[in-house]
Amino acid sequence: MTFDLHMHSHFSDGNWSPEELVDEANNQGLKTIALTDHDTVCGIARAQVHAKKYDIEVIPAVEISTQRQGKDLHILAYFIDPNEALKKLLDEQKEIRIEHVYKLAKSAGVDPSFILNFNVKATIGKAHIAKALVACGAAKDLNEAYFEFLMPKGKKFISRNFVDTKRAVKVLSKSGAIPVLAHPPLDNLNSLIEELKEVGLRGIEAYHALFGHNTERLLALAKNYDLLVTGGSDCHGPYPPFAPQLGGVKMPKFVLENLASSVFEKRPGVVAI
Repeated sequence: MTFDLHMHSHFSDGNWSPEELVDEANNQGLKTIALTDHDTVCGIARAQVHAKKYDIEVIPAVEISTQRQGKDLHILAYFIDPNEALKKLLDEQKEIRIEHVYKLAKSAGVDPSFILNFNVKATIGKAHIAKALVACGAAKDLNEAYFEFLMPKGKKFISRNFVDTKRAVKVLSKSGAIPVLAHPPLDNLNSLIEELKEVGLRGIEAYHALFGHNTERLLALAKNYDLLVTGGSDCHGPYPPFAPQLGGVKMPKFVLENLASSVFEKRPGVVAI
């Protein structure tokens, strides 16, 4: 069973279009993928339509950027239903990102509209901002753009205040989606899981291209807290010299089977894609 449950298109911070992602999934022999763009669902329909060409299943999903007690946390949500509550959450996230660009642009002495329109398809993220800052001369290269403007210790860093993690999990859970803690931080993870499980957390990402050394610990935690496990490459397309490869994280078939079974248990009326 070949699948990948974590990837990004150019609608957030990836380099490939949804169609190109699907093409690459087919090249890698994948049969099921989840498009998990940051704070947007704009690419899902295009990926699903194109995937019919290869008989590939595209799970509708999203990755929500959140904050909890000063920490950035990401929540993956699978089998999402774009209802009004989710749309409102995504609209809020978009406004937060735009407000951040305005503050950062003022600090850098740059026209914010230049950054906001710099090859942005839907969600504007750090990759767009960094490239825009280089293009307009505010930074000499991508390293300077990231370390001066986008990293917490940077001299011109301005934080983004995303929605609270618990609120995001609640919204996703009530909409019938399966909320999963992405690439979990290991510090105080037990207490974090207990806190988020109370509001609807259903799983943790135990398999990941960059955090494979933590898999055994995360699998044990998932078993202890009766949580689903997910995983994926977190592919953003070609980002030389380093780029997680689509389908590069191998996972046992129970990961996909349990995830699919869980959505039917929670939403009996859902129809498979």
